[in-house]
Amino acid sequence: MGKTIRLKLPSLLVIIASAFFLLLYWYQRGVTNGNETLNQIGSHNDEIRKDNMLLKASGTRLSNEVTCNTIHICIVCVGSDAIREVITLMKSLLFYRKRPLHVHFIVNDTSKLVLSHLFRTWDISDFTVSFYFMDNYVKKVSWIPNTHYSGIFGLIKLLIPSILPSYVIKVIALDTDLLFVADISELWDFFDTFTDSNSIGLVENQSEWYLRKMWKNYAPWPAIGQGFNTGVMLLDCKKLRLTDWSSRWETLTRQTLISMPSVQLADQDVINSCLKSHPTMVKIVPCFWNFQLCEHMKKEFCYSQHHHEIKAIHWNSESRSKYTLVTNMNIMYQTFKEMNGALLRSPSSCNKQISTDDDENDELTQVDPCSEFVNSATRLHRTHLYFLPFDYSPEENDVSIVVQLSVDRFTMLEKLCEFWSGPTSVALFISDADTERIHNLIKLSTSLNKRKNVAYHLVYQNTIDEIYPINLLRNIALNHAVTDYVLLYDVDFVPMPGLYEYIVSHLESIGNSEKTALIIPAYESLWYKFEMPHTKSELLEQVNKGMITTFRSYLWPQGHAATNFSFWRSAQKPYKVNWEPDFEPYVVVRKAECPSYDDRFIGFGWNKVSHIIELDAAGFTFNVMPFGFMIHLPHSPSIDLVKYRSQLSYRKCIELAKLDFLDYLRQKYGDISSKYVDIYKSS
Repeated sequence: MGKTIRLKLPSLLVIIASAFFLLLYWYQRGVTNGNETLNQIGSHNDEIRKDNMLLKASGTRLSNEVTCNTIHICIVCVGSDAIREVITLMKSLLFYRKRPLHVHFIVNDTSKLVLSHLFRTWDISDFTVSFYFMDNYVKKVSWIPNTHYSGIFGLIKLLIPSILPSYVIKVIALDTDLLFVADISELWDFFDTFTDSNSIGLVENQSEWYLRKMWKNYAPWPAIGQGFNTGVMLLDCKKLRLTDWSSRWETLTRQTLISMPSVQLADQDVINSCLKSHPTMVKIVPCFWNFQLCEHMKKEFCYSQHHHEIKAIHWNSESRSKYTLVTNMNIMYQTFKEMNGALLRSPSSCNKQISTDDDENDELTQVDPCSEFVNSATRLHRTHLYFLPFDYSPEENDVSIVVQLSVDRFTMLEKLCEFWSGPTSVALFISDADTERIHNLIKLSTSLNKRKNVAYHLVYQNTIDEIYPINLLRNIALNHAVTDYVLLYDVDFVPMPGLYEYIVSHLESIGNSEKTALIIPAYESLWYKFEMPHTKSELLEQVNKGMITTFRSYLWPQGHAATNFSFWRSAQKPYKVNWEPDFEPYVVVRKAECPSYDDRFIGFGWNKVSHIIELDAAGFTFNVMPFGFMIHLPHSPSIDLVKYRSQLSYRKCIELAKLDFLDYLRQKYGDISSKYVDIYKSS
């Protein structure tokens, strides 16, 4: 019998790193022949060469004595576009880093929510994040007229030394549209080359903007030579604070604005103006630490001579597709974008320890076949809330659909939103490689591309073959619904046209119903193509013709039998039904009163049944809505359903999860739970 070979995390990282360096090698050989010469940048070239020699000597020492001081990074990150960019930037930093990182984010409320949840669930070793609210500082720069597309967010970078706490002595400030292809600690070591007067380290600008050669009759802000780009900045915060940086840049900016109508390049204009007046402040950093792909980039300023040693790529333009000479750089960016972030959780070189967790898990799996099932249910999944802009202000008694899905069910989400006009909270289980695909699908979808009341929350796979964490996904969508009420839903159902308005109207008429679960009767079509009924009478007409039937009546009748479909046919007002074993209807409940789904249930089996049991145990009354309905669309079975039907071990693990859940009910609800324990433990 063949032996199964398990690749442990360090091995996987070695393989990924080898492949990546091979790509980088071919990139360095293939992008132009490099025959063009770099324009001289004055006496600073000799200084840079000396610094590089110093750093190489320092690097020789560091190879024997690893320096483990934390590297501080500061990023202004506001808006869904910036957050998506910063995730790719973080992957590149983590891939190469050898030291602990502390990232200081300047944010607004939404970005704080998204980024804090992202990094908490990413759970990266030797990695710290801190947050500072931008709103507290906007007034200090909002007086500056600014025509740059970055808006106020670029100007906020002027305030970094005063925003960050005093213990942050040095920091590297980064734009979000960067990608690192080297260890950032090499850049951090440039602080060691600062003289007493140097307080800002910058790469020179790689266009002719400040040289006034771009076009006729324009007036850039003052700068030294070709100026400096502020996408990557080494800031000695201690020196800047001691020299009263805040007063210095503000005074010079007010003076320059007497003759200039506005800043055109945000903080970059202000900083260049200050350096023009105080040239000893700046330390020139080699151009390959901020290779700029701006629209008017001049190859002779960096690329021609240094394309083989680029360490940080800066897409400082609103467009990336037009640069024919950087095709491989775009491929590199895409590689990091699609890289599995779960493989970057390992500690830095400063905290490497030989782990035997995999061996212990292997031994445990041999003893307990359900250990992997349990581990999957408790494993952290990196989560990106509000992947796209969400803009909705709920009213009283409003209701959201709460739904989860994998990428292969995307067309069903489109169908759902075609008939549901109300807010929707969506949890998507996805791989990093599918992130751009889902973004493009949403942009191309006529039923989704203009919707701002659909919140997309991406939950990332740790491995490609893990069990679908269905109740974790439901809880994420539930927790981030913004309305008073939620309709607990599955994506393979199409709601009756006008169901949203019908539910809201009913909720307004009944007032506050904290412990009521309103059941939406579930039917199913026996055909992929059918005419969607708009009313109850049209639905019953198709039921009578045998085109539509009650949901799963032929496979799992106990799941919805308690709805009492025969009574519903003639019902004119809501009617009460009682809980029955294995009942799993789709219900509208008040969010504040709704218990979370039990996330020990993953894959297929008991994930909804357990939740309805807890609603009953918590004292909810079940009332059936007389005119609303939903119709299930036929589809191929999920992988987990196939496993449930074909693998006895899978079903045994579900049974163990049931017993654990019943114990949980007994502890939480006491004697009330005895009826569920008696029914299911005896079955």
